[in-house]
Amino acid sequence: MPMGLLMTAIRLYEDYNVLIIDQAVEPDWEPRLRAALARQPICLGVTAMTGRQIHEALNAARLAREVGVPVVWGGLHPSLMQRQTLEHPLADFVVEGEGEDSFSALVRALETGAAGDGIPGVWAKIDGDIRYGGKRPFVDLDALPDVPYHLVNLDKYIRMG
Repeated sequence: MPMGLLMTAIRLYEDYNVLIIDQAVEPDWEPRLRAALARQPICLGVTAMTGRQIHEALNAARLAREVGVPVVWGGLHPSLMQRQTLEHPLADFVVEGEGEDSFSALVRALETGAAGDGIPGVWAKIDGDIRYGGKRPFVDLDALPDVPYHLVNLDKYIRMG
């Protein structure tokens, strides 16, 4: 289950149309993503650990780039390799560490037309220059609203036997 994405959606799903597409359980992910990108969302968030997930996330990022949608990277690899991630042409932002507050702040900034730099927990590539908004304190998980499990099809994550 994409818990990182679900946790990141906690601060956004009530105000925005959040769509989670999990390539691991959705072999037909590409048409769904293309349809969502055609509506010109504020951004595309991708998450990846080091390894095969990066390749699959790059495939999604390419689709976003084709239509001019900013790409925000999160997850273990981008959190540890912020500059390396942002040096790639398919990366515009990196959310470092916990994304509940950082990603929400970035989405709200991008919605207003702001550049997206200067946000704690966010690395931004602005005109080729990499900028860091500084550390963000850890999130108090007990103070967060309920996880929006309704954003995914839970049946896809139940394995019998």
